[in-house]
Amino acid sequence: MERAKSTCNKDNNKNVEQMFERDPRIGIFELVHHATWALFIIVTLLFLPQQHQ
Repeated sequence: MERAKSTCNKDNNKNVEQMFERDPRIGIFELVHHATWALFIIVTLLFLPQQHQ
């Protein structure tokens, strides 16, 4: 099972790399999407404690 999982992960990584090579806009969109979520989470964590005081 472990060997099958590791080969699956390698295949998935190759597919992801090919996808980024084909259309770099997908990579940029993903980065923006993750950055937006990260900012949202950081802002939420920063403002929640202030509301409780």
